Amino acid sequence: DSEGRGGFDLHTPSAAAEKTWISQGLAADWGVVVARLEVEGQSRGAHVFLVDMNAAGVSRESMGEKTTFNALDNARVSFSHVRLPDTALLSKLCSVEPRRCDGGGWRGEYTFVGERPPSFVLIAQRLLSGRLCISDSAVAYLEGVLQVTNKYVASRMVWVDKDRKMPLAELPYMQKVLRSVEVGLNVHKAFLLLLQTQFAEAIENG
Repeated sequence: DSEGRGGFDLHTPSAAAEKTWISQGLAADWGVVVARLEVEGQSRGAHVFLVDMNAAGVSRESMGEKTTFNALDNARVSFSHVRLPDTALLSKLCSVEPRRCDGGGWRGEYTFVGERPPSFVLIAQRLLSGRLCISDSAVAYLEGVLQVTNKYVASRMVWVDKDRKMPLAELPYMQKVLRSVEVGLNVHKAFLLLLQTQFAEAIENG
């Protein structure tokens, strides 16, 4: 600022930039916020900041009731010119220091140690990879359920009339249901494989 105090102004410029579905966002006293860092009008990419969630300018509201797990709150969070100290920037690789201009006044000087600042994908890779692992586990679980179901309906005999039995698996409606589940499972597996490939490429390219 004009007095060379340093620090950062954390601001949500639009509704599209709000943080949504933040677990325990209503209860948290402190938050770790990934935000775009701009220094002297130039974007330096995504950086991580430690934020006092009770500070002036922090707005929190519930995302509403969910279909399950309502004991865990989820919040919509936005920031209106929240003043952060220079120590709020969580990075051992970069810093922003106030420097006095030749003609008077102050400017921010950004310094980064390394080839380039990390991308958002690299910063959030543990969260993103965790989501992929959960999805992969869900698909594997459904494959197991389908396998058990197919085994059961193949051995389960049902009456089709007063004189005749047949395996449940041979009933047309059962075949239709199981075929639909299998098709849906294969679609999800293909989509998950695509996401895993794209994620791996994003991590490799930084």
